[in-house]
Amino acid sequence: MSTDVFASTLTGYQPAGDYATNNSLREEIQKTQDITDGKLNKAGDTGTGDQILDSGNDASTWSSSPQRIFRINDHLVRTFGQIDGNGNIQLLIGAEKAVWAFNGGHKTIVTPTNNNLLETSNLDGPRMRQCFRMSVVNGSHISWPVPYGRDHLVTASFTPVDNGNGYVHLINYLNGSTPDRYGVSLALMVWDSTKLVFETSETLIDVTVEGYALPLHNDFGGDIV
Repeated sequence: MSTDVFASTLTGYQPAGDYATNNSLREEIQKTQDITDGKLNKAGDTGTGDQILDSGNDASTWSSSPQRIFRINDHLVRTFGQIDGNGNIQLLIGAEKAVWAFNGGHKTIVTPTNNNLLETSNLDGPRMRQCFRMSVVNGSHISWPVPYGRDHLVTASFTPVDNGNGYVHLINYLNGSTPDRYGVSLALMVWDSTKLVFETSETLIDVTVEGYALPLHNDFGGDIV
């Protein structure tokens, strides 16, 4: 066999005794590159499509999915799926020991204090309720501890707590005053055993007020409305 013929038979092989062909190596390199391209970089990356954290076939009550955990210094924020004691699937989001549960079966949101989040039918924005106690007389103007975002649909109710003189009190909005985002003026009457008169003595009342929440600025360059 001539030198030229022998050399031509080796063009598909690596030197120094490598038995893989160049084509095979290129295919393996491409496969490795495809696998690498399909992985998310642990130092930060962008992916598309769904990610599934599989808990296996365990569907018993209180079984959980793998957790997605975010560490901030020594603090942990986590989110995971769980089956509750009645077999309902729920999503849990927790920071430290405070956990919120979004229960799909009950269609409820359970707060960290184990109460259900109250719903509202107002769809124009988030609503906020405030409850507090204060002393007033007839004509007092009260200011809400936290202002609301709009004057529209601010509603308040009042309950006398201690009238101080044993008489029955009636309380409502002062004539010509309606609740706005900041507060309202009050009319306070007392029955003096013969007729209603204006109350001039300090009277303790409980106040419950609700309205559209004031927009809060977030860290993403916008307002939470």
